[in-house]
Amino acid sequence: MTQVRIIEYGSLPPSDLKPHPLNARLHPKQQQEALHALLDEVGWVRRVIVNRRTGYMLNGHLRREEALAASAEQVPVAYVDLDEAEEALILTFFDEIAGMAVSDRDRLVSIVAAAQTESKPLALLLSRMALEAGIGLNFEVTPDGDENNETPQADVGARIGELNIKIPREQFLRWRDGIYQTVGMEEKVIVQEIRRRLGL
Repeated sequence: MTQVRIIEYGSLPPSDLKPHPLNARLHPKQQQEALHALLDEVGWVRRVIVNRRTGYMLNGHLRREEALAASAEQVPVAYVDLDEAEEALILTFFDEIAGMAVSDRDRLVSIVAAAQTESKPLALLLSRMALEAGIGLNFEVTPDGDENNETPQADVGARIGELNIKIPREQFLRWRDGIYQTVGMEEKVIVQEIRRRLGL
């Protein structure tokens, strides 16, 4: 039978949480902004994991940083009881295994449509999720712009996934046509090229 290693729940001031010295995960700006936006819009729904034996955090390092920046008084904590070898396994594989998950495309289409947000960082993340799943790839011109407008400086409103952008007509056409000329019109290949250009 699988053991339950959680021994206690509680809360701590974020300044009392001890980041693990061997935590190898770095958090790029886009991830920081997305987490900040989600905490601001929804709040805390997941506990930081702390090993009672060593006092070190095993998960939640970025959430600790966000809590410190927001001058939060307390953060929710789950305490576990692990030896140092087990601690190393969790620190190494806990997030890595979670990252191995893949998405069901049909369900992802539904959840992306349901996840409405006014937050730009979260909208960008939705766009990335949509692009990775190959959904929402049509360039949809909004009433604010016409891609065939003869005015060179006219702005085109383009929708790619959940991301709405406004760019000059000439730049839009260069970017769109450049992708078509480079990789063709096949949707899957376009996804790969957009991901490459966005550094995803």
